[in-house]
Amino acid sequence: MSGHARHPHDGLSKKPRLIVRVGAVLGGLVMISLGVRPLLLHRGFVYENWWGDPVFVVIPIVAGLFTLFAAIFKPKWIEGQKIPSK
Repeated sequence: MSGHARHPHDGLSKKPRLIVRVGAVLGGLVMISLGVRPLLLHRGFVYENWWGDPVFVVIPIVAGLFTLFAAIFKPKWIEGQKIPSK
């Protein structure tokens, strides 16, 4: 046995990870649209969600941008891999 530890995803196909990334991009775009739509239609910074509670439009926009960032750039700290120190 070699001295290298196997990564848990070594045996997995790339296709399921691609599907998850595409889904995350679509989800991020939906979240951004939830925040931008009230700004364009109502000219306000608060809208009511499904249950009638107020939501500040910046929250879904920031969450959507973070989701897009994570799906597109796939930073190592999200995957749980250690970043080598200098």
